[in-house]
Amino acid sequence: MASREQDEQLAREWHAWAFRNALFLTGDRERAADLAQDALVRALARRPPDLPEAAFGSWLRTVMVRLEIDHHRRIVREAAAFKRWLPMFGRDTVEDRPTEPSALLAALAVLPARQRACIVLRYLDDMAEEEVARVLGIRVGTVKAHLARAREALRTLLGTETALSEIE
Repeated sequence: MASREQDEQLAREWHAWAFRNALFLTGDRERAADLAQDALVRALARRPPDLPEAAFGSWLRTVMVRLEIDHHRRIVREAAAFKRWLPMFGRDTVEDRPTEPSALLAALAVLPARQRACIVLRYLDDMAEEEVARVLGIRVGTVKAHLARAREALRTLLGTETALSEIE
């Protein structure tokens, strides 16, 4: 069992990395800060007892991506429920959430959560497609399909063939 001091040291070592990846996953600085903190807390609390310290980054990445996917699913469910109740409040539309000034962050925010996760893991973390599949718990073919759709969406949104050069 890890000591509190060891956990605090791991949290300090991995916080900047977690925030950077969370920013690309979420496209929002406030959400990224929350996600990074939540992922660190959960990764430390639920770390398998036999997990080597060198593998903590992979564990943290898995926890972070799954937390963001769960968050996105919850938002979609809540938005659908809210839209059903809008007529009771006399409103017709739901305001869009604010976007980051970075064109890439704004474009990533438009992508579905799985596509965004695949792009971030593949191009930002430079993971092989097989590793991305393992982290997300999906098949390699599904990763390839998500990547293809995400790249096409980013090309359309950003209007360039080199849309991913900003994150490499």
